[in-house]
Amino acid sequence: MVTILITVFIGLTCIVFSYLIGKRQMVEILAGYNPEKVTDREGLGRWVGTNLILMGILAFVSAGLMAIIPEVRGTLFLVYVLGAVPLLCLRIVLGNRRFFKK
Repeated sequence: MVTILITVFIGLTCIVFSYLIGKRQMVEILAGYNPEKVTDREGLGRWVGTNLILMGILAFVSAGLMAIIPEVRGTLFLVYVLGAVPLLCLRIVLGNRRFFKK
């Protein structure tokens, strides 16, 4: 049960930050953000926001699967936390490069 709650909390957090960064364009909350080095602020916000919403949706799907199939709850949690989250974070970091000056 705790793993489901943790996964739902992660999903909610990702969706809140997705809204703040993607829709409200609060890109200044991103770590290492320097407005002098960014070439497309709106594009950066959309990119990070879209990936965060994807991470949040995957968290809710994982939590739903954990609730439906309790036998594999731990495995699903580890696949999400050790697989999906790092891969999406890597995707965000590598994709961010196109929005910064060389």
